[in-house]
Amino acid sequence: MLSNRDKKLIVWRVHLRSTPDIVYKMLSTDEGRAKFWASKSAEKNEIVEFTFPDGLKLSSRIIDNQPSSRFVVEYFGGSIVTVELENDRRGGTDLTLAAQKVR
Repeated sequence: MLSNRDKKLIVWRVHLRSTPDIVYKMLSTDEGRAKFWASKSAEKNEIVEFTFPDGLKLSSRIIDNQPSSRFVVEYFGGSIVTVELENDRRGGTDLTLAAQKVR
């Protein structure tokens, strides 16, 4: 796990009422990302081409992809975004997003 003592690290935690499987599909599929993350998403060979509502485009490499538990991608400004999903045992998901500047 990343240390939040690092000043180049941002950590967000949120609880979602959807199951980890549903949340994972929003992160890991083009259809899900288009609903949850960006206007458009096209993945090929572990590269995601994001198009955002303002027209900004970004090519992001998927670094780690563990169904229903973890999704890691390169993101803006040389950062790595790690999303960890944990089942809350009540039908929901505890989501932790850590963005770390690596360059």
